[in-house]
Amino acid sequence: MIDESTIAKPQDQVKKSDKVALLIPLSGQHEALGHSLEKAAEMSLFDHANDAINIAMYDTKSSTTGAAQAAQKAIQEGAGIIIGPIFSNNVQAVSQISRRAHINVVSFSNNKDIANGGVFVLGFSPEEQIRRIVSYAASRGKKAFGVLIPRNEYGALVEREVQHLKKQYRFDVEFITYDVNSNNLSHELNPLKTLKIDTLFIPEGGRALARVISAVLYQEIPLGGIQLLGTGQWDDTKVFENHSLSGAWIAAPAPQERFSFNGKYKQAYGEEPNRLATLAYDAISMLAVLRRHHGEQAFSVAALTQSRGFDGVDGVFRLQQSGVTERKLAILEVTQQGLQVLQTTDKSF
Repeated sequence: MIDESTIAKPQDQVKKSDKVALLIPLSGQHEALGHSLEKAAEMSLFDHANDAINIAMYDTKSSTTGAAQAAQKAIQEGAGIIIGPIFSNNVQAVSQISRRAHINVVSFSNNKDIANGGVFVLGFSPEEQIRRIVSYAASRGKKAFGVLIPRNEYGALVEREVQHLKKQYRFDVEFITYDVNSNNLSHELNPLKTLKIDTLFIPEGGRALARVISAVLYQEIPLGGIQLLGTGQWDDTKVFENHSLSGAWIAAPAPQERFSFNGKYKQAYGEEPNRLATLAYDAISMLAVLRRHHGEQAFSVAALTQSRGFDGVDGVFRLQQSGVTERKLAILEVTQQGLQVLQTTDKSF
């Protein structure tokens, strides 16, 4: 699913091993997630029928110490590049080791603060999703935004991004903060009753989203005249089953390719993939294509950051020199049947 026509020629002449070390949790708290990524990586290698790279799995044991030990072992065994780990603290532990060995890391994290020229974050950027969905709503004439944010680092990130967009698009915005662990979330969201808004942005997902929506509905606020906004975290079958969220807009990768991926994965393994499994698939696909085109130079920064990017399961993406991954996101509408595309996105950079 990687478009080979977009591959540019790297300029540096760095010789690397063809061994790809996949650092994932194969034991411990996140074992199920790790095995889903493992299967997706194997599926990618099979789909590309590429013998120029070989993958070795290393168990991070769902811990920072385990991630560091896995990185050390991978490098000792001749890894030319590290794919993974998933979580920011694990990536930081791995990067301290990889830098000394001059090995690049393509992690599954989405935390741009840990990215640099030799450490890439392939995960879905929250900043990018926020900018895409809020700017789209503003372009559709929405002028009065309410934003529900948790009192934590993520909530602060959301507020910064929305405040920046407010200056650009000239809309009004009110923020309501809440404690994610509150036993009385409905009370914390009580100020929502007095807001005069045409748009409500809830940048949460999973259980947190379910709790916030339940608290909003408890307030008996008529959502019929309010446009709901979300992020890619809403890309969840449980969201589609919640009738009160029908009609919401979210920013996320266009789903068509992922539907195909999910079907192939389920046919091969008899289960649904974790949502992050596509990251492992696209990472291995990218390396297989680069290796085929560039041989020993494939894992260099110049090859990884070629300007035209790659076309993966989750759409077009490219790794930047800063270590952050840039993606082209679509605008999707939540329906009871699933996600429907409202606005497509460019298929190239």
